[in-house]
Amino acid sequence: MTAGVRRWSQSALLAGLLAALPVGGGYAQQPAPVARHTEDTWLEGSVGSAAVRVYFGPAGWPLEEGTLWGAYFYTREWALIPLEGHREPSGAIILYEGDPRTPRDQRARFELKLTPGPIVSGTWATADRSRTVGVRLRTIPQPLPFAQAIARPRTFDEPHWPFTFTYPNGWSLKVSDSTLLLQSADPFDMLFDNRLECQRGEGLPPRPDAGARPSEFHGPFFLGHEGWVVPTANSIDQSCDEEGSKCTAPQTRSSGGAVFMSTSIGYRSHNPWGYAGMADAANYLVVDGNRWAFCVDRALDSPDRIVLRASNRR
Repeated sequence: MTAGVRRWSQSALLAGLLAALPVGGGYAQQPAPVARHTEDTWLEGSVGSAAVRVYFGPAGWPLEEGTLWGAYFYTREWALIPLEGHREPSGAIILYEGDPRTPRDQRARFELKLTPGPIVSGTWATADRSRTVGVRLRTIPQPLPFAQAIARPRTFDEPHWPFTFTYPNGWSLKVSDSTLLLQSADPFDMLFDNRLECQRGEGLPPRPDAGARPSEFHGPFFLGHEGWVVPTANSIDQSCDEEGSKCTAPQTRSSGGAVFMSTSIGYRSHNPWGYAGMADAANYLVVDGNRWAFCVDRALDSPDRIVLRASNRR
């Protein structure tokens, strides 16, 4: 699904910052010029010797109008680091990194100088300013959303997971025996948790007796006497195991002995600064005998990306 969250109060993106390539795309792209006033800006380059990708732009609610927010990640780790700050009268961009609840004088910070061209230079300093390293970045177009980036696909195919799917080349995929995390190449997407998260395991709850309320399993999925059910209302406050609950069967398809179920739910979106508004996400449950996999999807363009693997029950 294309259900990701965008900030509710933001300036319009410049047309010159549309079209982009994911990290490691492998072919050339034209630099995007930095305007002389502050706008949504994407960059990549290095902090010291470490490769990074950066986003900053006009802050939305709950930050004050006229301030900046953003995020960056080191490409070797792909872990989100929030940014917030302001533009100095001199034109310098000051961005403090890390947990917004920490006082700014206790956080590392960037000081960046914008130029009419694509190069952005400056420094990064530790919180106590005891260590400073050079920063060299260049502006890039905004990384493509899934629907366009998937034109250059890769395939996830791990035998111990009950499904496969395609995802864009240049996105980050971290997989273990029990967890999966797919993240966009756009730090702005990461700021709002637009990603695919899955977990897998073994063991299902016993099927309730006739007349008994359904048993909660994962997310919006409940196991009732006659099968799996989900809340009918697109609301996080709905349940299937309380008196008066209104539930229905999820959308379902199967392949061999494996069953794929999906539903959309509403949730309260948060960013590093707090509540960001209501949004929606797709939830998937795959059951193959006693094995299961559960996913929350705010990244894929369609549940049909998930393809069931031929059942290989042990």
